Amino acid sequence: MRHRILLVSVMVGLAASRGASSSVAVEDGQPAPTVVHLTLDDALERSRARSSRLASLGALSRAAAEGVKGARAGRRPELDVSAGYTRNSDVPELTLASPGSAPNTLFPNLPNNWRTRVAATMPLYTGGRVEGQIEGAAEAERASVSDRAAFENDLTLETHAAYVNVLFALENARVLKNAITSYEAHLKDVRARQDLGLAASSEVLSVTVERERAELGRIQSENLAAIAIANLRRLVGLPGGTALELDAPPETGGEARDEVEALVRQALESRPELEALRARIRAAGASARIAHAAKLPQAGLQAGYDYANPNPRILPQSADWKTSWSVGVNVSWRVLDGGRADTSAAQSCEGNCANALEAAVAAAGKNALIRVSGNLLLDGPVTIGSAPLPALVVVEGAVQLRGPVTLYGLLYATSVGWNVPVAAGALVRGAVISENGYSGDGSPELVYDAAVLDHLRGRTGTFVRVSGSWRDF
Repeated sequence: MRHRILLVSVMVGLAASRGASSSVAVEDGQPAPTVVHLTLDDALERSRARSSRLASLGALSRAAAEGVKGARAGRRPELDVSAGYTRNSDVPELTLASPGSAPNTLFPNLPNNWRTRVAATMPLYTGGRVEGQIEGAAEAERASVSDRAAFENDLTLETHAAYVNVLFALENARVLKNAITSYEAHLKDVRARQDLGLAASSEVLSVTVERERAELGRIQSENLAAIAIANLRRLVGLPGGTALELDAPPETGGEARDEVEALVRQALESRPELEALRARIRAAGASARIAHAAKLPQAGLQAGYDYANPNPRILPQSADWKTSWSVGVNVSWRVLDGGRADTSAAQSCEGNCANALEAAVAAAGKNALIRVSGNLLLDGPVTIGSAPLPALVVVEGAVQLRGPVTLYGLLYATSVGWNVPVAAGALVRGAVISENGYSGDGSPELVYDAAVLDHLRGRTGTFVRVSGSWRDF
């Protein structure tokens, strides 16, 4: 059975007097409040439509989709069309004469120079750079889509909870009001018995106290209902003072019978927050392959067609429109880059990787993005990154930390274990994300630092907070 409840802004929190009526009369001369009928589906649709954060994430998703198109365009040839005019100063002509022949002007005075050119370039071999850019852009798009889906789920849950909270709070206030009516009848009966000498004054006082407690509970319940109504108005984008007419949501049948393990498995597979993190890990791997491609040769095809007056490629030059063309293959190879490509490429080492990781982060400077394929073992003392130059370390495996290891930035791994001797300094300032929890026999200092993570923003990508993931222990 569906019920309809009329909510008026002045109705809650102002009907604290005894025997207050559930209806609210509008004062003379005051306009009646606007009544908006809402079902649960209407509330959810309105909250999605007015959410600026959801619109922002949608715009980021569309921008990421355009980024994929731009990355794919790197495979296609480029065509440039140009035209120009240059006015030069007059110069002496260079003329050669030989016996028995007419003078020959090699470099005439041609102050007016016109040139049109059509040029085409196409990459032949990039060492995987273009493929990495396409993969990274595609994973960034998946991450942005998952971010929007995660926020939409949170918004749906918040709106659903606010809708139900309003109904619950008003129903609770109604029950307490009915309870006060019962207390009034009981108090009247006790006073009558006292008049007949059948009840002591203490019994009357006890019932009066209980009745006042119920009155206080009713006032508190109505105040909570007013807060719930204001929160629902905020979510659906209605101005204050708007009356709401809510339909109770339909009953949802019996209890869920799924096993806990099945629910956990379903949550791990379907939560968009986890998919966004996985996509960013894959995007980080693609960025490492892009950096590695910079160490490989690059080859490209170039072609051009010129139509100029005079044409500088044809001698002797003359004030005539002439054509010329060229086709070539360019090969380049960056032999020495100071270690820049290695800092963003995948790091893989056996045993203690502290020195290798510290050196890679130091060489990266402002763009310390390190991907470690496999497990990672760090034996302290070692310091990775710094507060002004934090590092992003993504480990495709388990991380085992021993001793005083200090990290500034973000560490992501499938699992994290830390064995710290007593009184040894061990610190992470930034954030640690583990897919399967944390284990260890030490007590390192884990400090969530928004300022450190803000330094990473814009250098190695965009970070989106996962709802419910940050906790203050």
